[in-house]
Amino acid sequence: EMGLGGQIRTRVIISYIILMGVGIPVWWHLMSVYRADLPYDAIERTARAIDRAEVANVAIEIRLSSPVDGFSEKFGEATKSVRWDDQNVAFISQSNNLAEVSRIANPSDVDEWLQSKQPTPAGKHTFFIIVVDELPKAYPGVTLGIHRHGWTYITKKPSQSDVTNVVKNIKEILQRHFSLKEAASQKLSPDYRISFSLLNAHPDTAYRSWAIKDAVRLYLQPFLNEISSVAKFTLDSQIQQFSRLERAPTVENGRFIIKSWELHHFLNPHEWKLDLVDSSKQTLFNMILYVPSNATSPLHITDPMGTFILSNAFTIPQWGGIVIYNRKFQVENVTSGNSLGISEMSSVMPKFLEQIRSLLGISPLNIKYMLPSPMGISQWEKDALSRRFIMSNVYKAVDNLRSMSQLIRDLPKMVVMDHIAQLSQDAVDAIEECRQGISHEISVNSPVDYAAVLAASRRAIVSSDAALFDPNMLALLYFPDQHELAVYALPFYPIFMHVLTGIYGEIKSRRSPKKPKTE
Repeated sequence: EMGLGGQIRTRVIISYIILMGVGIPVWWHLMSVYRADLPYDAIERTARAIDRAEVANVAIEIRLSSPVDGFSEKFGEATKSVRWDDQNVAFISQSNNLAEVSRIANPSDVDEWLQSKQPTPAGKHTFFIIVVDELPKAYPGVTLGIHRHGWTYITKKPSQSDVTNVVKNIKEILQRHFSLKEAASQKLSPDYRISFSLLNAHPDTAYRSWAIKDAVRLYLQPFLNEISSVAKFTLDSQIQQFSRLERAPTVENGRFIIKSWELHHFLNPHEWKLDLVDSSKQTLFNMILYVPSNATSPLHITDPMGTFILSNAFTIPQWGGIVIYNRKFQVENVTSGNSLGISEMSSVMPKFLEQIRSLLGISPLNIKYMLPSPMGISQWEKDALSRRFIMSNVYKAVDNLRSMSQLIRDLPKMVVMDHIAQLSQDAVDAIEECRQGISHEISVNSPVDYAAVLAASRRAIVSSDAALFDPNMLALLYFPDQHELAVYALPFYPIFMHVLTGIYGEIKSRRSPKKPKTE
């Protein structure tokens, strides 16, 4: 029979087993994390749809200023013979009585007259073929106005080759202007901060103040207002003193020269402490006005041929732009003193504007004639910019959702709250809205609604960013199972070892034969 000690030992072991049997499930339940149901299937379905989605055609309407015999047949043959690499242009041939425009010579007057007679709404573009008795002497080929139309000229009796050349010219401009081949790789952002900095190299030439606020209002604000639907822009400014060159420039004929291919040796923006505020959530553009010292003035930039670059400025992709301002050789108001006034800024701000356009991917078209817009961007350029931002936002949102989905699947201990699931669903819905907007069968009567699709793309990127970088998720990114095992092994390992040793000893003692007691 089991002695009193054996009974007590058995009861203790049974108590521990019961405690572990009840405690382990309770502990497991308390250690489980909340994981809301993410729309995994919808994310994958939407991502695959975007991968194979066709970009929206550009709704192009071709209009004749007056009827031309046989033009429709020749136009049809021309469109068959011209190869469209992107297949992104839809042509509709129409004839309208616009003969009066053929008597207008000034391109700006032609542009405004066409806009007054045949305005082109958003999402659609029009090319007018102006029928004339004789082609203009300074014939530019194709002219783009500041509105959503362009025009070219043709004689009253055009040959098939004349019509084909017109179609080729239009095709070349449209494909270059609306190309989306680099949209996926472009680093575009829904939120920008533009920081203007005045860098004085020496006290002798230092400006103590500058009229940057008024200059922005006059020269830059119209442009920013035009593209406010594309992205959000925040502006700030500062003045820094005594920012020196990294290397002395070359002296040629009394002028100080920096060769364009050696700029990184002289002007090192990474050594200049420019950050005013935390811009981690914004894409930062640094716009620098550099005032060299008298000892290195006048300072000029030359191209590889040794010719002075007239703008005396250069752009650093994805970073910003630098304009060199030789104060000693500027025609200044004698009352300006140590202040850089609005009259002096008139030569600087157009350069800043062109640099910001370049940083946003708005490059001048390589065509013979394009009317400059007083707003800093034409409607052609605005629509093309909108398309690039739409595709960039959509691609980034899809990448965010895919990354988040894979991350959550790989880390089963990561908390997924309800608002994460809701943000993910909002992003999926916005991406689907964009896909339908850019992939539908367009026509002149059903053009792309750029404003609506652009707004949806911004919702997609904002929601996907908020879901992927939510603090509740990031807190557990670096807490793997090995860490959890290390935390609980230290206090529980000794207890488990004692319990297991006791169980083993009890079983062994019960199975071993009992020796009879001897008196």
